[in-house]
Amino acid sequence: TCYTGIHTCVVRIQDYKGTEPRLGELFNNVKGYESLSGDYQYRNALLAGTLFKQKQYLASAKIAEEVVKIRPDYRSAVKIAGFSRFELGDYDQANSWLRKYFDTDPKDVQVAYALGIINYYTEDYAMSNLYFNNAVMNGYRPKTELERRLVYNYYLMDDKKGTFKIFRYLLEEEDATNEDFEIAVFTAIEEKEYGKAYLWAEKGMAKFPENDRLVAMRGWVSEIRGEDDKAVKDFAKALDMNRRNPIALLRFGMYYKDKGNAVLAKSYLEATKEADTSGTFGDDAAKALEELANAP
Repeated sequence: TCYTGIHTCVVRIQDYKGTEPRLGELFNNVKGYESLSGDYQYRNALLAGTLFKQKQYLASAKIAEEVVKIRPDYRSAVKIAGFSRFELGDYDQANSWLRKYFDTDPKDVQVAYALGIINYYTEDYAMSNLYFNNAVMNGYRPKTELERRLVYNYYLMDDKKGTFKIFRYLLEEEDATNEDFEIAVFTAIEEKEYGKAYLWAEKGMAKFPENDRLVAMRGWVSEIRGEDDKAVKDFAKALDMNRRNPIALLRFGMYYKDKGNAVLAKSYLEATKEADTSGTFGDDAAKALEELANAP
């Protein structure tokens, strides 16, 4: 009934005589609003807000949007309409409503965050980052969640400077995880930023001393730099910590392949495939094994 508009929605709720808790809550909103405000639109906005809380998003959207048609200045209804459309996955309308609200309150971090998500889904990563940065600057928590999203957006935009700038902030956060360090190090290796990769691996190892993947990654950087003794030491240490560490297994396999020791290389590469059946390291091991098989 509430999909058809405010009047029929309110009349139906006022006539309700049952005991269903959610309908009872709506009944109390409609009957008791005068004690808070004599404004009918306050009642209607309260109704839309309660429907939203009850996850009746289409109903809350339609009620809120009708309120705004009557009272364009009713900011709470604009916000409810925007978040309702967001929950419905109607990102174009959500973007329109929430931007309208954001223009009146640019420090609302929840709205800034939602606009960041909406623009991510619509693949406008630059605009998404503008809103995420706004949310960070105005105190959105957890901050690390936004920083992870910023990193990803900058990476998708091929903005390496922005990517590594946010990584620096993210890895200083108290609640940064071992996965944050792993992703940062791996990205730095991919982008040939070996100094950053080595530094972040060491910082991660200091914070998460049980993380064998970071140990192997540090060894990987040493291998790239031609520091074989350091690399082998870290690979061995990582495998002592976890015999199925795919990074250490792969890098040992590649190390022995480069040294011309096909027997050891094959052993480590086969072990990598078993440890990382459908992952990047397993795929790299399969390619290296094919090269060994085809070697003269």
